[in-house]
Amino acid sequence: MAGKPGAQTARRALDLLVSLVDAAEPQSLDELAQHTGIQYSAAYRLLKMLEEQEFVLRDSDKRYSAGSALITLAAKILRQLDVRNAATDTLATIAEQTNETVTLHVRRHQRRICVDGVESRQAVRRVVQLGENLALYAGPTGKVILAFVSEAERRAILHQAGEVGEDLEFIGTQLDEVRQKGYLATLSDRTAGVGGLSVPIFHPTGVVGAITVSGPESRWHRKHMEAYGSTLVEHAAAVSTALAGQMPAFGAAQLAT
Repeated sequence: MAGKPGAQTARRALDLLVSLVDAAEPQSLDELAQHTGIQYSAAYRLLKMLEEQEFVLRDSDKRYSAGSALITLAAKILRQLDVRNAATDTLATIAEQTNETVTLHVRRHQRRICVDGVESRQAVRRVVQLGENLALYAGPTGKVILAFVSEAERRAILHQAGEVGEDLEFIGTQLDEVRQKGYLATLSDRTAGVGGLSVPIFHPTGVVGAITVSGPESRWHRKHMEAYGSTLVEHAAAVSTALAGQMPAFGAAQLAT
């Protein structure tokens, strides 16, 4: 029990940092206390501590934003992501070929996080926020990863999906499609009016992430996605090779055609 107050303090500090990072603009003490549910006096003490460590910055209007230490820490983490380093040039190439938004996602346990991307230059385009953090059963990006996790993990994730009302039979069909073709093309899967084409990336330890090309369904429709599917598999194979990973049999079959 002795460690409980310390753990609670750490959790509250993290809640404040998350609230700051999620906010579109600097936040006042009142706003942060309201958003996090932390008492005003406790929030003030924690923010003062975080400010001393440069994890938060307080401006002349006494509003708070992410500090230099937090930004530096985030940059260091991104530099350590081998997947991001290996995929940077590939993302640019795909964006040039498709003229649609291309994003890179890495797997973190039972979720996937968007860590890089190139937005389409077209006026109407799909916008994906860096840091977007979703369950693996949500959307084509997560499903191409989910198709290659261990059986035990897949069962646990599908159980979560069932609890929130997802169609498990349909997801199962999609996972079979990924394993057969090496990619998944969907329309309005997670977001209405959006087409998404995703393919997994592999590291020596297994599936590590995914690349997704997304755009308005009216333009990035199934015919276009299917036509580009094998090319996206080739791009993903190149990234996997750079990571010393090996694509499953579907990759070899696709590249041989």
